[in-house]
Amino acid sequence: YFPDVHVPGLGWLFGQVMGRFGFRGGHPEFASDVMIEGDAEVAFDARPVLPEIGVPVLLIGGDADFMFPEGYLEETARLIPDCTVRVYEGKDHVQTVSDERLCPDVLDFVGGG
Repeated sequence: YFPDVHVPGLGWLFGQVMGRFGFRGGHPEFASDVMIEGDAEVAFDARPVLPEIGVPVLLIGGDADFMFPEGYLEETARLIPDCTVRVYEGKDHVQTVSDERLCPDVLDFVGGG
């Protein structure tokens, strides 16, 4: 892992390779399975149970994440009684989990930092 090494186009290339490798549609029902999963994700609403969470929660996201926009993070954090939020500026969904602040933030949250 080399956090300061940036190779233009490497992320795109990796996505192309993994997309072809992982989403080949290996069985006839593949397309309908993907649609069923998508419909289930859209229909699911966890908001009613979030206030029942009885343990501290660390919620980390990026402000450029189109899958989980910052408004979703804020609403989720508001509904969880003991929620700590970290929003990484300029980071999308994938960049958030590879951000150099992630591990220190998690360690700090669990008391090991």
